Amino acid sequence: MAIAVVAVTAGGAGYGVGHGSAGGNAARKSSAGARPVAHPCTLLTSAVVARSLATTIDGISSADGSCTWHGHALGSFTGAQPQLMLGAARGVTRTQFLKDFSTSIVAGSAGTMVRAPNPPVHGVGQVAFWTSMGQELNVWDHGTVVTISSAFVTSPLAVEKRLAAAVLARLGH
Repeated sequence: MAIAVVAVTAGGAGYGVGHGSAGGNAARKSSAGARPVAHPCTLLTSAVVARSLATTIDGISSADGSCTWHGHALGSFTGAQPQLMLGAARGVTRTQFLKDFSTSIVAGSAGTMVRAPNPPVHGVGQVAFWTSMGQELNVWDHGTVVTISSAFVTSPLAVEKRLAAAVLARLGH
């Protein structure tokens, strides 16, 4: 059985066709044997997300095993709004996590695509990587993967680390 961990960000800040490819609004990464965490929208409260995004929450959507909180629009001049996406799956080996999230495909010279390492993140989970192109934090802890992606927030990595730690605590890690 394969499960997809889906990361959605606003305004083209995410990935396209697959993990680490530039452009698009979503990333999908499958790991054999992984299973989604039921009801990801229950892993964080809207109050916690609102404080992290520094806005009120206008809506929540759930699709493909992920949850997205939509903040209030940044102003009347734009439809841009802070957002936070959360996905979580269990049953992922450390080896599979490293294979899936330690590198990204990025633009190289002369229009080529190259594999580049994602920077490791310390202080959350057993292993974590930051993908700056998609402002996405991927965390592995005892077989559980938590993926958090934010858009239109100040200090996205700090926000995502704090929320990933809260999700892991909620899951008993």
